[in-house]
Amino acid sequence: MKLFTIPNLLTCLNLTCGVLAIIGFCTGNQEVAPILICISLIADFLDGFVARLLKINSPIGKELDSLADVVTFGVFPGVVMTYLLAETFPSGDFFKMREIPNLAFWAIVWIPAFSALRLAKFNLDERQSDCFYGLNTPANTIFVLSLWLVHHYHPEYLPKQNASVFWSLFALTPILGFLLISELKLLAFKFKNFTWQDNKWRFMVLITAVVLIASLGLLGIPLAVISYILISLLSNFIK
Repeated sequence: MKLFTIPNLLTCLNLTCGVLAIIGFCTGNQEVAPILICISLIADFLDGFVARLLKINSPIGKELDSLADVVTFGVFPGVVMTYLLAETFPSGDFFKMREIPNLAFWAIVWIPAFSALRLAKFNLDERQSDCFYGLNTPANTIFVLSLWLVHHYHPEYLPKQNASVFWSLFALTPILGFLLISELKLLAFKFKNFTWQDNKWRFMVLITAVVLIASLGLLGIPLAVISYILISLLSNFIK
């Protein structure tokens, strides 16, 4: 059984970047995290693509991919949400352990656990070859990280030490967990061809995301994830 194949090395790159992003967040170097997560997303896409291209799919590659995703797209968003909860608590400070509210630790337990459940479910669910049932972990990570980007670069929308923002994020955490393991049928971006007829809903998601981000900047990223869910549900309803 070959371990050091190109797809497996790409998966390890995904894992390495996820670990470094977590370390960056916990040591005050949060600005490097978005770059590292972008690399992880690219590596996560390429490992499967390269495996299919080179026809070297293997059970170990599938298991390794899920293990890497638990860290990058499970533990990392849990850390980010914990950071946001700590920083928006009326007297909280993420970098002072005694000033992190106990309620903030809810996120570091909840999000990784439900991400792991989602990934385990995905591995055994044969329905998800060309769609997703439940919010996929990369999309969830993008959404949570985009909240930090808004908090960091547009604090007027997600200000520090604000009780209403804290409780909103606190309530959002279980919603994200349940979306991960839900039976909502969502679009998967697995193109068999690039015709409009076969991919119109995927193209609509991409076009909407580009318009939102181009017009609203960082504020458009979380809205793009929400639009992805809504367009997926609309496509299910029409079909």
